Amino acid sequence: MAAVSSFLYDGIKGGLGISSLISGVNINTSVWSSTGAACSFIWTLVTGSYVPAENHVYLSAFSGSELSSTSFTGGHAGTIRLPVAARVLNYNTTSHQAEFQANSVTWSGISAGVAAAFIIGQAFASDGNSVLITYNSLAGFPIATNGTNLTLAPTSAGIFAGVDFTS
Repeated sequence: MAAVSSFLYDGIKGGLGISSLISGVNINTSVWSSTGAACSFIWTLVTGSYVPAENHVYLSAFSGSELSSTSFTGGHAGTIRLPVAARVLNYNTTSHQAEFQANSVTWSGISAGVAAAFIIGQAFASDGNSVLITYNSLAGFPIATNGTNLTLAPTSAGIFAGVDFTS
């Protein structure tokens, strides 16, 4: 089992609030607040078989390690992937950070399994070009599911925060 951690993947660290180019894919995190078609951000749950690494770039890095069950399927366009809704990007000038906020997410009636962490990604046409943003195995993970609802509620500081990457 991977150590408990929370991190931003390396590919987006230079792009918080500005644009970064990752293998030809333009990731502009200012689109976090956008509702355009090219701005599809997803939550997903992964099992302990995924060995996270900050240098992973694409959702294909955890292929076969999403929490799949009789009630949810993993993989590109799988039902375990839920949209990140009501996204807001706040700039906290006091603490010199960008706070990426969103609504809570609920997987309804998720059947038996164990979620080791959640991942946020920006979804494109395939997992091979869909970009990893953040990994989090804190806040009570691993979580055993048993047919009830599983809700993740971001804190007031957001799902993740980027601290002054411009200095």
